[in-house]
Amino acid sequence: MKNTPTIKSISLAIARKLNTRSGILIIIGALIGMGFSIGVYYESVMSASEISKLDNKQTLEIIELRNKQTLEIIELQKKINLLEIQNEKGKKK
Repeated sequence: MKNTPTIKSISLAIARKLNTRSGILIIIGALIGMGFSIGVYYESVMSASEISKLDNKQTLEIIELRNKQTLEIIELQKKINLLEIQNEKGKKK
């Protein structure tokens, strides 16, 4: 019967292999790669957040502009109505 490797023996074998120079270099490379990946992810999240803030700001500015225009239209319609009423009164006299 073959000896079945246990988890402890496997972990010890991995630890021995990682304790070599090449193992240490692999670990350092993996850590650098992970750090780079996290940095890229963080940058993309921050960029998306900034874009979202700009979009929200522009949307609010557009809404404010539309509200001002709507108020101006209402005021102009009131003036038109008053002028029409005055015109009707002037024609009746």
